Amino acid sequence: MTRILIRAGKSPFASISAYETFDRNVIGNNNGNLLFSSAAHKLLAADGVTVKAHGFNFSAAQAPKVSAEFDVFVLPLANAFRLGFEPQLKRITEFVKNLSIPTVMLSGGAQSGADGTFDNLKPMEGTVKEFCRAVLKTSSHITVRGERTADYIRGLGINDVLVVGCPSMTMNGPAHQVRELQTKERYNLAYNIESSKDLLGELIESIEKQHDATYFPQDMSTFEQMLWGVEKFKPNRDSRLPLRMSHAQFKSNKAEFHIDPSTWIRRMKDFDLSFGPRIHGNVIPILAGTPSVVFAHDSRTLELAEYHEIPHFNPSEVEKVCELEEVINRIDYTKFNAGHSARFEKVQNFLNQNGVTTIYDSGQEHARLKYENTMNNIKFPEPQRAEWSTMTPGEQERLRKQRRSEIDVLKLKSENNALRKLLKQQAVALQPLI
Repeated sequence: MTRILIRAGKSPFASISAYETFDRNVIGNNNGNLLFSSAAHKLLAADGVTVKAHGFNFSAAQAPKVSAEFDVFVLPLANAFRLGFEPQLKRITEFVKNLSIPTVMLSGGAQSGADGTFDNLKPMEGTVKEFCRAVLKTSSHITVRGERTADYIRGLGINDVLVVGCPSMTMNGPAHQVRELQTKERYNLAYNIESSKDLLGELIESIEKQHDATYFPQDMSTFEQMLWGVEKFKPNRDSRLPLRMSHAQFKSNKAEFHIDPSTWIRRMKDFDLSFGPRIHGNVIPILAGTPSVVFAHDSRTLELAEYHEIPHFNPSEVEKVCELEEVINRIDYTKFNAGHSARFEKVQNFLNQNGVTTIYDSGQEHARLKYENTMNNIKFPEPQRAEWSTMTPGEQERLRKQRRSEIDVLKLKSENNALRKLLKQQAVALQPLI
């Protein structure tokens, strides 16, 4: 029996309520994170293999226990090479350095600055180099999401780099295809936005008026707003975007925040097409066979769209798109469908080369059937909606008070834990004096 530990917020077999998902932040601030970790979990779940989700918190102190209980550590990452992630990358590096089992990295990306260069990452070059060297001690390559990240890593003097795209794309195996768009007058549309930026306001206003559109948010602020009816975005934001509670997507209880990739993918089969700037928000419909268009507003989304040959708009085009017809004209999955199998096999061969069997290897038919049966027998929560939209003002206020009380309790728990830690440290320091 091979035992694999994987960096993931939760196992894809775990059914967790929306409130627990939020409080524990098992989505790592973005429910798209669940997609690539779930796809990686499935890919590794071959016969004779157990895969366990570790969570997101790592330290060197955990390494001896992990080394004793597991045979391989698999590390799926997203845009890991960015300043905001550096503290976590340092902790992961120390963890990997202290392991006595192999580490296999399963893709990661670098986030460039607004000028398109990686000069913004100069302050963390030492951290990135140390991480790469730690992984390469037991793995053949550093795997990355696209050519831009590969060039960045090579520029640091590390040449064992392999571009494999996003692990999410392996979910359905090598034969997966996206269907053609059927032309109609009124479309059933899914869309996502980058909630930190005022992008696509004119386009979204247009489709909301002319088509049946549903918003699929991914960020924690919108998740909290949908759970508790607490306004999370400033009033000076673009009112055409589904940000404030007064937007029709929330007032009509239409927007859906999915907390499991399986329900999200299944739901996307209902739509004609999807679009938006969130990469995993567009990969989800692709995995459902639904055409999707990426608004590649930065280097990390652009390199993935380019590598996987997903129809997309470049950063310079994003703000110019105002009508759905422009999105529809960009849809062509000929190259994606033709190249998917070869891209899948590249990931599969990398894992095999590093001693890891995949669920899509020859002779793994039973493992795939077992996996699908297990998933089909799990009852996952329904997507979170803005249920407060149907409440009276008094009921909404009680809900907000409940949220404020819960925040106070969480603060007290945090303060209590910090005090316990301090007392423990003081007790250790006093032991030599006793």
